[in-house]
Amino acid sequence: MGFNLTKLFKSEILKNDFLFYLLIILILIPTLFFPISLDLCVYITGGKTIAEGGKIYYDFVDIKPPMFFYFFSFIYRIFGDGELQLRIFDFIYQFIVLTVLYKLVIKIFENKNLAKISIFIYSFTYSCLTYYATMQTESFNNLFILLLIWNIILNKKYQYIISGLLIGTATSFKLTFILLLPAVLIYYILLNKKLKVRLIKNFIFIFLGLLIPVLFSLILISDKLSFNYYLLTLKFTQFYATVVPMNFTLLKIFVKDTFNFFSEHFSISFTSFALFSLFIITLISENK
Repeated sequence: MGFNLTKLFKSEILKNDFLFYLLIILILIPTLFFPISLDLCVYITGGKTIAEGGKIYYDFVDIKPPMFFYFFSFIYRIFGDGELQLRIFDFIYQFIVLTVLYKLVIKIFENKNLAKISIFIYSFTYSCLTYYATMQTESFNNLFILLLIWNIILNKKYQYIISGLLIGTATSFKLTFILLLPAVLIYYILLNKKLKVRLIKNFIFIFLGLLIPVLFSLILISDKLSFNYYLLTLKFTQFYATVVPMNFTLLKIFVKDTFNFFSEHFSISFTSFALFSLFIITLISENK
């Protein structure tokens, strides 16, 4: 009896849901033992400060928006600030992200195998990010981006105000995610370019939805001390943004760092094997 890779994928991994989800859990398990990174230490300190009655941006200062630290305040109240407890929360959160991704791919493509491949790639690459690049704002905003895609493609009721709400929430975690707004607006323009009056009306609903988390963030720092010091933080953020100019040199650095990251975390042999495996799985999916 020879080893049959096609049969293995078809009968034991893709076909058997229990074995597949067990594989996903095993892939994510190493993240439970990641140490606390410098950024994570800052985030949980901010959350702890709020939970213990301190004033954000006065007793504790960082350039992240207030809602992000209140989110970590919630994490601190439920899970504490230990390494394992924080990583357990991240494990649960990322499993929720994987669940949404799985259901989203099935809804759009009606292909269960493709959905499984998607969550396999996500879980594997997330684990390979190592301790310093996990539990970042981007890690948490993945959920809001997936829900945004779901809302735009599949949802019909209150779609525009929900889109604004999700963009606003992501931006309330990290200000640069406001770039989701022009991307979504361009998509709607291309989709409804002949319906100008309706388009303007829908854009108003998007901005109304966007304002909800923005106003909520302002309520969180409504006391005079926190608000005034947050304004000082914004001034520093504005200066900080000018330190690294947005030009072709920055693009070159980004491309170089991206290749350096993948060369450090993924060998050529592994990448080749992974691509070959995905090719085999795709053939199985098409011939099923």
